Amino acid sequence: MTASTSSVPIRIIVTEDEASLRRDLVDFLNDLGHQAVPAASARELELLLENWQTDVIILDINLPDGDGYAIARQLKTTRTVGIIMLTCRGSLEDRITGLESGADIYLVKHAELREIDAAVRNVYRRLYPHHPRTQSSHTPWLLRGMKLIAPCGKAIPLTAGEDSFLRSLMAAGGSPLTRSELRVEGVSPAAGVNDRGIDSMVRRVRTKIRQATGKVAPIEKVYGHGYLFADPAEISD
Repeated sequence: MTASTSSVPIRIIVTEDEASLRRDLVDFLNDLGHQAVPAASARELELLLENWQTDVIILDINLPDGDGYAIARQLKTTRTVGIIMLTCRGSLEDRITGLESGADIYLVKHAELREIDAAVRNVYRRLYPHHPRTQSSHTPWLLRGMKLIAPCGKAIPLTAGEDSFLRSLMAAGGSPLTRSELRVEGVSPAAGVNDRGIDSMVRRVRTKIRQATGKVAPIEKVYGHGYLFADPAEISD
C-alpha cells in the first residue's frame, strides 16, 4: 500500500453532495491517518474554510449551490491550497476547464480510493515539500496460526472470524472482493454476518493493527465494490 503517515497529517475537506461517497472518502482518508472533514455544499465548504485550516480540497463540480469551476478559480486567487476535482464529468473539455480553473489534479468518479489518496499526497508534496510522507514497508504481512504478523514482526492475535476474513482477503492477491464474496469465503452466512457486520469487522481489524503497530492497516475499501488487502501478504498454515 502506498498510504502514508506523518506527525503532520494532511488536512482535507471532502466537498461532495453524494452522501455515501462523501462518507466513504472521509472514512477512508481518516483511516489512513489524514484529517478529513465533509462538506455537502459550497456553503458548508465556505464555513469550514473560515474556521479550519486545510491543505487539500477534494471538490465536486456539480454542487447544489455552486459551480466547482468557479469555486476553484476563487480559491486559487485567495488561498494556498491543493485542489483535486472529483466529478462524473469526464470529457476532454471538462478536464481542460477544470485544470484551467485551478485544479491540481482532475479525477473522474469512480476513481479507486488508493488513487485518490495518492493524488492527495502528491498535491501535498508539491505545496509542502518539507513534509515528505514515508512509504510503507514492502516486507509481507504473514497470516499464521490465528495470528497476523506485521512487517515489523509484531504478532496480532485474531479471532476465528477475523482470521477467516483476512485469509479470504489476502488470498485474493490484492484484488478487491465484494461483501458477498467475502461471505462465501467463510465470514458468513453461517455466522449470520451481513454487510454491516463485515464493515464492523473491518473496523475492528483496522483498530487492532493500528493499536499493535502504530501503522495504518492495509485494508482498503474499493468504492462500489468491497475490500482489498493492499500490501504484500503471505498465508502460512
